[in-house]
Amino acid sequence: MTHDRQGPDTQRYLTKEQIDFFHTFGYLVLPQLLDEDEMTRLADEVERCHADAFGYLAGARPEGQGLPSYLLPMMSTERTPLSLELMEDKRFYGVANDLVGARALPTFAESILLFTQTPLHRDCMPGMHGVTFAVYLEPLTADTGALRFLPGSHHADFSAAADAWKKTYGIWADEWGEKAVRKQVSELPLDVAETRRGDVIVFDWQVWHASINGVDRLQWSVSYANEPTTEEEETAFSRFFHSAGSVDPDAAYDTTAYPRYDERWVEKAVRDPKMAPVIARMRELAMIGSPDDEVHGVSGGPVPGASAPQAPA
Repeated sequence: MTHDRQGPDTQRYLTKEQIDFFHTFGYLVLPQLLDEDEMTRLADEVERCHADAFGYLAGARPEGQGLPSYLLPMMSTERTPLSLELMEDKRFYGVANDLVGARALPTFAESILLFTQTPLHRDCMPGMHGVTFAVYLEPLTADTGALRFLPGSHHADFSAAADAWKKTYGIWADEWGEKAVRKQVSELPLDVAETRRGDVIVFDWQVWHASINGVDRLQWSVSYANEPTTEEEETAFSRFFHSAGSVDPDAAYDTTAYPRYDERWVEKAVRDPKMAPVIARMRELAMIGSPDDEVHGVSGGPVPGASAPQAPA
């Protein structure tokens, strides 16, 4: 696989065997895709931004329902330049285009501080397609929270069967406790994707996966969606991604400092002949906002100094 670091094009970056493995089983480990210098810089960027956004966590756990974690967009031209660079890097964007079978549209890079286990799940509703690249900042094994995949479960018939099984027998951590989740996941026929520092895992949004025995661990990831090709696909896609660029009003971090789509990145991308048509398509599909939105701007976040339009009396 080449390590050319320019933007997306049609060149192939994986072998046919790798592509076939991914399409058959739903995931692929890319050994040592990032070198030690890049890993050091990425770890510094992620750790610095998490400390800035959330304060030094010191083992603190977020409150509320769902899986405990701290998630932070890594799309700031000022604060996360390496993340933006990697998102357009051919080792990620080029591979995504190899795998999706259509033009890949970037969602956004993000980092997550994970604490515990993740029950069996998939990352997207049926009918939506894309790939995620996950990088763990430290080595992970079966005993420290490495991802586990149900091979082939991204195929529609297998996924439907897994969905039916989970509705009957599935366990969620907030309902049954970590021991029950750990017991059930450990008994499932899952492949453990152990990684060393510098390894990258790429997986289909529809493949079922889980994680147990988790220690506190930082993950950096970037995802790419399949460009829809029919009117029906466009409708479902736009509905699903309409809020992708919107700011969560309940976010625990400064959404101006950490936007989901940095307007300065968008402005730069539209001047790049390779990225301009991608940005145009993302606007058509409501993934990012329009530059003439005076209130919400490109990123979907509030524009400093702008006032929201008044509701009609």
